[in-house]
Amino acid sequence: MLILTAIRVGKDGTVDKIQNRFLVPVMVTVLGALWAGPALGATRTWIGNTDTNWNTSGNWNEGAVGSDNTPVFGTSGSSGATLNNDVAALNTFAGITFNNSASSFTIGGNSITLSGGITVGTGITSETINLPITLSGTYSYNVNSGTLTLGGVIGGAQGMTKDGAGTLTVTQGLRKGTVIIVK
Repeated sequence: MLILTAIRVGKDGTVDKIQNRFLVPVMVTVLGALWAGPALGATRTWIGNTDTNWNTSGNWNEGAVGSDNTPVFGTSGSSGATLNNDVAALNTFAGITFNNSASSFTIGGNSITLSGGITVGTGITSETINLPITLSGTYSYNVNSGTLTLGGVIGGAQGMTKDGAGTLTVTQGLRKGTVIIVK
């Protein structure tokens, strides 16, 4: 149980001590608001009806994709399925997700850092990511169906664990350290 004590000084200089259950939720609410920062790890779902650039806010349901977000891809939208990551190079994303039955995307452009894995849902033929990727940890690449092709150079002294019934193909090789692929 948390009890907060407040002291009130009256105009006559007397000191009153106040202990009140009402004070606790108010203080917790105020402290929570002060400690709250931006939502990390939020998803951004591609709709792609403006152009093919990741940095265009109108291409995402929830607004622009940024650091620590997870880009999520389903249908390609009217701009097509060949996309350009024009977000600043080496921007960190919390992962990448291709929903079940997503369009077959090919993603090129600026390099990224991943602080999470890549998930390819079911009912998918192929997804291609031609971005240089730096791994900030060891993460799962869950390819439930089809093929995930990583066509950019992969770096970082971390590992990749391949899960799922699909195929993971790495075409450009590894650099900067030892990337370990399991399974």
